[in-house]
Amino acid sequence: MIKPNVYIWPTKYIEPYSVVDSHLRWGFGARRRLFGEWGIEGIINADMTPELALKVGMAIGTWAKPGSYIAVARDPFRPSRVIKRALIAGLMAAGIKVLNLQMAPSPVLRFY
Repeated sequence: MIKPNVYIWPTKYIEPYSVVDSHLRWGFGARRRLFGEWGIEGIINADMTPELALKVGMAIGTWAKPGSYIAVARDPFRPSRVIKRALIAGLMAAGIKVLNLQMAPSPVLRFY
């Protein structure tokens, strides 16, 4: 389904049963699902944007109790740093206290 006034540039792939509600200029196309096998997956600045990370942070923040703590870490790549900062901004906007672990492997973060 393509919403009104949405532009799709040529050579974009749209998965079946997807809902396209924003312009598709960059990346490969529209994906039907956001979560993959290891969490939120996608190409940085195409599927996974700082705006999306901010919205995910706010959604998690509304689900958690106000004033609760959430630990956040990232891998050593620069795009992960931008996404993590946007996620933290969304969490803090929802009233969540964030424990910034800087860089940490995923198993360490899960244990923490």
